[in-house]
Amino acid sequence: MNRISCISILLIVVLFSCTQKKRIKELQEGIIVYDITYEESEDSNPIIGLLPTSIEVKVKNHKSASKAVGWMGVFSTIYIIDSHNNTNTTLLQFMEKKYYYQSPMSEIIPGLKTMKNAKVKFVPFEKRILGYWCKKALIIPVKSSEKPVSVYYTPNFNIESSIIGKIYPEKINGFLFEFPLEMNGIKMRMKIKQIIPCSVSDEDFIIPDEFEKVSKEKMQEIIDSFI
Repeated sequence: MNRISCISILLIVVLFSCTQKKRIKELQEGIIVYDITYEESEDSNPIIGLLPTSIEVKVKNHKSASKAVGWMGVFSTIYIIDSHNNTNTTLLQFMEKKYYYQSPMSEIIPGLKTMKNAKVKFVPFEKRILGYWCKKALIIPVKSSEKPVSVYYTPNFNIESSIIGKIYPEKINGFLFEFPLEMNGIKMRMKIKQIIPCSVSDEDFIIPDEFEKVSKEKMQEIIDSFI
């Protein structure tokens, strides 16, 4: 083996080792990006082509802000969680119209289906996602007519404030890297794509003055009108 080959192999080993060391256990400040795929095709449901294909979650200490943009920027939703103030805020912008609804963290956001009462079956299977070994679990719905869904989670990563913990049973002791969601009857699957430690502005967690406060019923009515 020549000197160049030895140096190349050594560099690969060093780079791999550095990558492993950068794997963090808790994100105090930064951005998490999820890819979104939908159970239905655009052919069977044309609205699928207008929905978001990714969601960006900004994290800073006890706060998180999850933003998704669809319809080529025509609408956007932001979910802000503040675990210290026990608030969960939904912001919705549709063209020039802007609304927000705020509730305690114990209340699920409008339109989102929760599976908190479902049974959990842990499966002896793991797969690697972004360098983290993720465990598999089956979520078995209360209604027997509904099929079980799979999630992948890891106890080796965590953020203090997350909307995910409001959807699934507390028996899942870890952060979800891949999981399904159902919003207003539309089924989707989220898979983590990036974890980026970086500075996040405090303004990302503030409700802009131009947003109008509405009731939960009004927010659900607005969402139903275009989804």
